[in-house]
Amino acid sequence: MSACTSTRLAHQVAEGQVMRRMILGRPLDHDFLADLVDNLLVPLLTRTFPADEEDR
Repeated sequence: MSACTSTRLAHQVAEGQVMRRMILGRPLDHDFLADLVDNLLVPLLTRTFPADEEDR
């Protein structure tokens, strides 16, 4: 996957998650944004995926 593809995919993931949250009427609070960045966007962009919590 090229860097350009990764950034496009990250944008689509972020946009989809934000839109879903807004449709559900939930706030775009710190916890949601931290989870979005830490657990979805950073791993997607760096291609490093943390171990599942069950594996810890």
